[in-house]
Amino acid sequence: MVDGGARAVSLDIWLTLVRSHPEFKGHRNELLRTGLGLRTDPAEFAAALRAADQRADLLSEASGRDHALADRLGLVLDDLGAPHDVLSADLLAHLLDRQEELALEMPPQPLDPGLPDVLAATAQVLPVGVTSNTGMIPGRTMRRLLDACGMLAPLSVLTFSDEVGAAKPAPAIFAATVEGFACAAGDVVHVGDNPVADVAGARDAGMRPVLVDASVTTSAVLAALAERARETAA
Repeated sequence: MVDGGARAVSLDIWLTLVRSHPEFKGHRNELLRTGLGLRTDPAEFAAALRAADQRADLLSEASGRDHALADRLGLVLDDLGAPHDVLSADLLAHLLDRQEELALEMPPQPLDPGLPDVLAATAQVLPVGVTSNTGMIPGRTMRRLLDACGMLAPLSVLTFSDEVGAAKPAPAIFAATVEGFACAAGDVVHVGDNPVADVAGARDAGMRPVLVDASVTTSAVLAALAERARETAA
């Protein structure tokens, strides 16, 4: 799973620590559709937003640039043939505020019920942080959502793409996390679910990546790293 010990652990967030609340995206889609004043069929808008979200993620992986909500909504407007001038700076700020309110009403859920406790136990023996491409939900909101999930307190480093101006797999976003830990990149294990953004990106940045999936869970990886740290300290 992980060769050798670690001096710090970096984690992806989505599908590594948490998944979306099952009702959030439907309500968020309708919030954005009506907020933009579009008369598009809700199902058509949802499909356009999903495609834009996926395309923006691929653009981030290819360029290392952060593509936030404004970029993603721009892609939606292009797809629907709607003018971009409907998305003013004031409207964007309003939509971000409303999305944050909605997300706090329907916060993400830990990937497994015991993960917050495993994260807290790991943080007692190793510094733990997150390195996250924020996408549609900015870092300011993610802090509040992690807190709502019981996962903020154990984190000593929080690196969000919209705040550092770089997105995974770019080395710069991983370098910000390493700087926060104040140790060598090779001493940091990065855990994530994306083979490109998390595994290739962390490896290129000199970190030690671990890919999590259904067979290798985040809880199992953290428990193994914490146990190794305890053995080393004994």
